[in-house]
Amino acid sequence: MWKLPDNLVERSAGWLARAWSHSSGPYLRAFSGSLSHEPQFFLKALKRLDPLLVTDFTTQEAGAMKQEFVDTWKPVSGILAPLRVGTRPIGLIYCDRGTRNQPVLLQESQIVQLVFMPTTLGGNRLADVL
Repeated sequence: MWKLPDNLVERSAGWLARAWSHSSGPYLRAFSGSLSHEPQFFLKALKRLDPLLVTDFTTQEAGAMKQEFVDTWKPVSGILAPLRVGTRPIGLIYCDRGTRNQPVLLQESQIVQLVFMPTTLGGNRLADVL
């Protein structure tokens, strides 16, 4: 049995609120583009099998990330989790600390992992891959 932190709901609320309130406009557009013509950071994250914890976005090589993403989201740190159906990548889950501009903690990354794994399995079951 997994024990989740007592303040999980409080900490997750920032992530959910940001995703909900920014589900359109420039925030969503900052993630769109051609993976073959844009900087390769998101493509590399998409090719992974597991979530990527980026502890400090400012240490990324210049030009490694789409500038519109950096300007719009102003990320400090975050988690990028590739969504797959079978071996085919279909999208990314992006998580950060919202408007607090604080680094994502390792414990929070582990919580995302707990959500990510069943989400991937569920998607594969829906697609009759498993």
